[in-house]
Amino acid sequence: MHPAELRQHLANLQSRLATLESSNAQGQYSLGQVQNDVSQIVERREEEKSVLQKPRFIEDIPGPRMPYTYSITIPFAAGDTVPLTRGVTIAADGPFVCTSIQAFWRPTDTQAVAPPQNTWNPVSTLPYRIFSAATGPPVGQAEFGFKITTGGSGRFWQSDWLAGPILDRIASGRSWYQGISGWVERANTLHVEARPEFAIPAPSPSETYAGDVWIYFHGYQILIPINLAEQFGWTV
Repeated sequence: MHPAELRQHLANLQSRLATLESSNAQGQYSLGQVQNDVSQIVERREEEKSVLQKPRFIEDIPGPRMPYTYSITIPFAAGDTVPLTRGVTIAADGPFVCTSIQAFWRPTDTQAVAPPQNTWNPVSTLPYRIFSAATGPPVGQAEFGFKITTGGSGRFWQSDWLAGPILDRIASGRSWYQGISGWVERANTLHVEARPEFAIPAPSPSETYAGDVWIYFHGYQILIPINLAEQFGWTV
């Protein structure tokens, strides 16, 4: 029950108690009935106290914060078109609060006209279109869509596939803003499903490539063994 509702209910019970005490003085109610209503008032007060003491924001949770980054690697072979899913388990030290997400495409094949092996490249052709719309993306560049879920609760972090550009960089080199902080309970998992928007990578007349998608979840670990859902009184 919301604290405001609890306070209103408490006021109603106190008014009723005053009425009952007056009526009892006139012999209309037994002492047991009055005591029962007093017990209800005490119970409601304890419930209100419990609700009001619960934290309202993650910032209200006590405990040391440690900057941390979780990474997930999803390998793709040349010509892949089927989505693949990988995950990472959150440490048992405490819940992880994610403040931003980044994704990269890293070729693993050595080809003469592909991006160099083990270099960090965008997961979308959009940055190349911004910088060089006339020439288009370089040969070997890939395009991905993403879905993110949390293990334990199984909740999605989006309503549909995320386009690669929103996890990439805009023309100025700054990361896209990722909304409010998301959190994952300790010992739960983060899962990422990556979907190639076309065969890995962009088709080439004479060569094919392979590579890995890397997803980075930046944020901090709260170093106390608690579950945030329990702290907030939520059911997930």
